[in-house]
Amino acid sequence: SIASDPKYPPSRAVDGNYNNSFIADDDHKKWPFYIQIDLEDVCDLANIQTSWYICKGSEGYYTYTVDGSTDGVNWTKLLDRTDTGDDTISKTYGFNSDMLKGRARYVRLNVKNATLQNNPTNNWYTPRVYEIKIYGSRAEKGMAPVPAVKYDFETSSGGMVPDISGNGGDMKLSGSAGIAQNSEKGSVLKLDGSDGGYGSLPGGLLDGCDDYTVVMDARSDSEGDFFTFAGGQDKEKYIFFKIAKDHFRFQTTVDTWRGETGFRYDLDGTKWHRYVLAVNGSTGRLYVDGEKVAEDSTFTTHPSDMGRNQVFSIGKSFYGDDVYFTGEIDNLAIYRQALTPAEIAALSGTVQQSVRGDVNADGTLNIADLVTMERFLLGAGDMKAPAAGDLDSDGKVTAFDLVHMRRLLTD
Repeated sequence: SIASDPKYPPSRAVDGNYNNSFIADDDHKKWPFYIQIDLEDVCDLANIQTSWYICKGSEGYYTYTVDGSTDGVNWTKLLDRTDTGDDTISKTYGFNSDMLKGRARYVRLNVKNATLQNNPTNNWYTPRVYEIKIYGSRAEKGMAPVPAVKYDFETSSGGMVPDISGNGGDMKLSGSAGIAQNSEKGSVLKLDGSDGGYGSLPGGLLDGCDDYTVVMDARSDSEGDFFTFAGGQDKEKYIFFKIAKDHFRFQTTVDTWRGETGFRYDLDGTKWHRYVLAVNGSTGRLYVDGEKVAEDSTFTTHPSDMGRNQVFSIGKSFYGDDVYFTGEIDNLAIYRQALTPAEIAALSGTVQQSVRGDVNADGTLNIADLVTMERFLLGAGDMKAPAAGDLDSDGKVTAFDLVHMRRLLTD
């Protein structure tokens, strides 16, 4: 939930390696903070283990809670370790192992504070977590999240574009904005850049959210200062991205342009592309036509920092001097969750290539795959992609494959 040092992103807290860690950006040492993990399947949880940063001579203990959710929107508290009068909390340093009971796909470790033994009123620690491990058993296969709104722009009536998600969030068209025919895409939303030509989305779509995903097919004829997608309150507090002729740019702020954090990716925006922006707390990932092309973990603000009843639009900026977007948009969807790489690949009509040894099916081979294979061979767990574990190509997964995987990881 906080900006991280680019060399130490949150993913380092779940990579199975105790020799590295997530570290917050020194300029944004926010307490409290949280780290959220998507297990991808709904699981019956049993245990969470956390390895913390401590400084020799200034040892500290951490207070925290653990929440769980099956949908990434509605949360239940599973653990509370905030009672500083409890010796099991205030006398435990460096490592915690806590029993959990509950069912969740998403698990959130909410870190409240660190209390230093030699200076309990001055927490000078930079937020840092070495490793988080969550244990349990799969209860049911995780389902792809349902969008909060979705538009295919096939029809409109009375200046309204129907929301085909079933949630009733129709888009209102203003000015010259309208449905037009495109030779490549068929019916699309056409915005000609004239003043007042834009689409209004339902208010409050991302109220309270730290995680979200925006999907759209788009092509741009725009230059200068403008917003393609915008959400927030006003020119003080907002998120936006722009698709220009030669680049994509995303920014988020609660202090006008002065406080913006985000990233830019250069591409030919005049051609049709499928854009997927998935934001998980301080980290944003941009996928273009199914391929991840940019990632940034330095975001310092989220929709949850921008109050209630936020407004959302397509083609209109919060800044009065900016121009309106010129271009075409199709297949727009907004989610209140950060979609996984597999879910994004499915949206983009692409199939992720199998990675040798990737028995967790998360797109990479790492220590977590080794742990999963060890548990499988001991009869204590399953592998999502057992075929990827047959490294000796003998049609089965054995201890010889485990040895082979160790070599792959150490070579």
